[in-house]
Amino acid sequence: MIKKHNYFLIYFLLLYVITLSGCSNSEATEGSVEKTKSKSAPVAVEVATVKKGFFKREIISNGLLASQQKAVLSFERGGILQSLRIKNGSLVHRGDTLAVLNREQVFLEKEKASIQIKKAYIELLDLLITQQYKQLSDTALLSYDKKINLMIKSGLLDAKGRMQEINLRLKQCVITAPFSGKVADVEVTEYNRINTGKKLCVIINNEHWLTDFYLMETELQWVKEGQEVEIIPFDESDNIYSANICAVNPIVNKNGLVKVQALLHDKSSSLIDGRHVKVKVLINVPNQIIVPKEALVLRSNRGVVFVYEKGLAKWVYVDVLEENTASIAIKGKIHQGEKVIITNNMNLSHDAEVELN
Repeated sequence: MIKKHNYFLIYFLLLYVITLSGCSNSEATEGSVEKTKSKSAPVAVEVATVKKGFFKREIISNGLLASQQKAVLSFERGGILQSLRIKNGSLVHRGDTLAVLNREQVFLEKEKASIQIKKAYIELLDLLITQQYKQLSDTALLSYDKKINLMIKSGLLDAKGRMQEINLRLKQCVITAPFSGKVADVEVTEYNRINTGKKLCVIINNEHWLTDFYLMETELQWVKEGQEVEIIPFDESDNIYSANICAVNPIVNKNGLVKVQALLHDKSSSLIDGRHVKVKVLINVPNQIIVPKEALVLRSNRGVVFVYEKGLAKWVYVDVLEENTASIAIKGKIHQGEKVIITNNMNLSHDAEVELN
């Protein structure tokens, strides 16, 4: 009985030793796995250089683009439209002929007026001869008043006036471009009768553009004539046009806003009258430490920038002083020329191993 009891005791001792050995091996294995996990590969990152200089503070508003020079062209007299040489979108130069009315009747009247002038000169010569003068050039010897009287009696003054009137009518039959630009709103067709005052088209100067936009009265302290602005069409966010403020209306409207105008010089065919745009007023703030916005991350509601230093990410607390759409101006223990991490920085820790892409 005692012997049997000893066997049971030996059996339990062996089982206990095996269990302890298994636990030790398991802990060793887990420790090995943890050690393997802790030696993960460096994080691939991209960096940007810290700059110091003027930071462009932005005031953003919405605006409306309009040509600085725009003219509505109308017919000064009626008639049949004989020739139309433009269409919507046509590019024209100053002095180009745009439309011509039928001028046959006016040309006939001009021919008759020319004959009347010749007859008047003959009548004037007869009057001179009766006053002892031999040729038309002798009118230079007459006083001004006497010469005018003879021209009236001969009908020469009336004939010349009639010719001037006809030349004016001929001129009114032809519409030309007052300046170079683009044609819009053509409202007539060839061979139709046109009434006096009928609109032909609109000419838009497509090189000089005005942008009207509004700012709050509290923002006016940053704005002055000549101030640099950027014009960005809503449907072309990649196209940025440089402009300058040319006028500030000195009245605050009922909404607390002030109308501002910016002048843009550009020959781009993509700019059209009435287009909606975004306006950025740019204000230069000197002596700022500048980094891309992507460099900033938040840790416990504080701004952090990771500086790249010999394969490690160094955690630096910063305060944001200024911000625009691309960059931030910061204050902290960071210096011009250092490299800041701008990608894969959301989950980095201090002294994390990193490598450059």
